[in-house]
Amino acid sequence: MIIEKDGDAAFTAKLDKAMKVRGADDEEGKFWPSFEALPGVDADLLSYLGSKFESAKAHAVTRPHPWAPNKPPLNVVANMATAPLDGLADMWRFAGNPPQV
Repeated sequence: MIIEKDGDAAFTAKLDKAMKVRGADDEEGKFWPSFEALPGVDADLLSYLGSKFESAKAHAVTRPHPWAPNKPPLNVVANMATAPLDGLADMWRFAGNPPQV
């Protein structure tokens, strides 16, 4: 993966290193198969969890906000206020084509 941030190749190297520590391959190859093998985990549960994840992703922030609360109910209010602003910032930063999460 080659990502340049303001022409900084070091950013790409750091990102590659971070992805190797715990990447999607580890999650898809080890975690999810062992989760699916647990008793009581069926297609309905996986579908339910997937729909919950997609609905949460719709109003999640896309950048860190260290000042924001991290416990309910205030984190929900803060996320609802900052998520649209993050979306606007992403549209500006990525020239109208933000990456899909």
